Amino acid sequence: GKTKRPSAEEILVNTRGIAELMNLSRADAVLLQDVDVDSHRSRYVNQLSFYMDSGSYDCFYAEDFKVRSSSLLFPNKKVNGGNAVLTGKMVESAERVSLPFLYKGLSFNKPHRSMLVCSMPIENSAKKLHIINFELDAYLEPEQKSQQLKAVMDYAEKLYQRDDYVIIGGSFYK
Repeated sequence: GKTKRPSAEEILVNTRGIAELMNLSRADAVLLQDVDVDSHRSRYVNQLSFYMDSGSYDCFYAEDFKVRSSSLLFPNKKVNGGNAVLTGKMVESAERVSLPFLYKGLSFNKPHRSMLVCSMPIENSAKKLHIINFELDAYLEPEQKSQQLKAVMDYAEKLYQRDDYVIIGGSFYK
């Protein structure tokens, strides 16, 4: 295309399409990354609010990226986005857990990646289901991404060792 950023109309069409797919799928849980709340990159379309209002899902959100300016080329362009878990099931707790921050130097415009952990009771059981949604940093070196992924896996292993169930989803950048 001629631009890296779609128009507001295209973003609305895409966001509506995602919401429609979620509702048609009748999935027990949907995990989304890069959900924008108030961002220049998505033409200030509040995607989180749209997903919350468009179906029968409860929405849990963990902010990953909140900056006033995402680059020196576009000063004063806000980015406010994160990860979401949408589910119609009862969630006991939702927690944002930080991933290792591995950037060197200035960090005013870098994402502070995290995982969103939603914990749900399992009917007629003492066990819980934990859903982990995360996004690794796209521009780190492979060994740094491995450190972030290890943090996710270590956290999941800790939950699994409690004899609970764990589902992991997210963006696994190469």
